Amino acid sequence: MKKISTFQFNIERFNCKALWMSRLTRTAASMMANTARQTAVLLLLTVSLLFSAQPVIGQNDCATPFVISSIPFASGTQTTCGTVNDYAAGFAPCVSSSYGGGEDYVYQLTVTAAPVVYQFVLGGAATWKILSLHSDCPPAAANCLAGIANSAGNGMFNYSFTTNGTYYLIVDTWPTPTCGEFTVNIGLAPPPPSNDECAGAIAFPVIPTNGTCATVNANTANATGSLDATCFGAEDDDIWYTFTVPVGFTQLNYLNTTISGSTDRMIQILSGSCPVLPSAAMTQSLGLSLA
Repeated sequence: MKKISTFQFNIERFNCKALWMSRLTRTAASMMANTARQTAVLLLLTVSLLFSAQPVIGQNDCATPFVISSIPFASGTQTTCGTVNDYAAGFAPCVSSSYGGGEDYVYQLTVTAAPVVYQFVLGGAATWKILSLHSDCPPAAANCLAGIANSAGNGMFNYSFTTNGTYYLIVDTWPTPTCGEFTVNIGLAPPPPSNDECAGAIAFPVIPTNGTCATVNANTANATGSLDATCFGAEDDDIWYTFTVPVGFTQLNYLNTTISGSTDRMIQILSGSCPVLPSAAMTQSLGLSLA
């Protein structure tokens, strides 16, 4: 009987231990489940907060622009699809008048640190896009300050703000496409090249008279646009050179070789003294005739 009693006691003891282990397991599982639920709620809250910081997609115009609250700014992938074509094309000579007939997206930017130079970068999947900067809204040629228009839909420009105030950015297209995805990034611009302005023009090498060429490597990265006289096209980032035509010559030939970036370039010849120069010739062809 003692053996049976002892045996039964051991069984009971084992069962108590098992019961305790079972309760511990259920308690741990319950705590893990609660923690998982709390984690899920926390993750859901975090994701909701992240998404709420993005621009609202939908109807967007001068009355309801997306307000850029601080610089640097990164829009993330957005789209003009669904924002309606509120404003017609025609911002030349700031940007090509062909752009602007698609659906448009409006940003509002308040500058408080002038004088300051900002760099505006347009990206995204849509082609034939435009990003233009305006001193007022609705956008028009008269209030267009600078911009980028490119068949590839990507590019950048710098603008020097001399006064504080409220400005507007317009993202648009030259249909087709009528709309598409885009990104806009804004930050402080790196220093421009030394020949960014007319007054800083760099002397071109002496032009040979034996039919060979004088060559320079030019780079418009971080340059600003100059509102000088234009024959066609639109203002963008430009750099300046000076040269002297050899005596007895009235025509120059030039050749552009693309190292990187856009192939949509123009060369304009101006004569006189800075800062205001009349245009003598402008072309995308291989020859410039000079009177």
